[in-house]
Amino acid sequence: MTMALDIDYVGRVLASVLSDRGRPIVIDQKENGEPYILPIDCAAAPDGLLPVVLIAAEAVFREGIGQGFGIELERDIGALFGYRVKTIAASSLTAVMIAAMEAIDQAATQDQIMAIELGRVWEEALARVYERERGEA
Repeated sequence: MTMALDIDYVGRVLASVLSDRGRPIVIDQKENGEPYILPIDCAAAPDGLLPVVLIAAEAVFREGIGQGFGIELERDIGALFGYRVKTIAASSLTAVMIAAMEAIDQAATQDQIMAIELGRVWEEALARVYERERGEA
């Protein structure tokens, strides 16, 4: 039986990783063209950007390993993107964080991390998984 990881701890580790990267997390552009910078604590919160990061990370992990690590989300109308992390049923924090770092790097430019690009990372990783599965069938 796999034990669930502590969601708050995962968030704190992600906050540290994001801080170490030293690039702002941009979620959209303001009307005047200036980027909206998401605070790191919001980015790492279970009802902030964390669900999006973990879903993209799980897709990257699935592409490399062939299975996910059991992210469960729940609807939350007060959350930044409408969902919060309910469970992370992974056996290894290291695996989750390496996959998260890879997903973040794929969504980043030299100057910033583009939150909207995490959706592309998820989509492209799953497309490669499905393409590989079709080729094996």
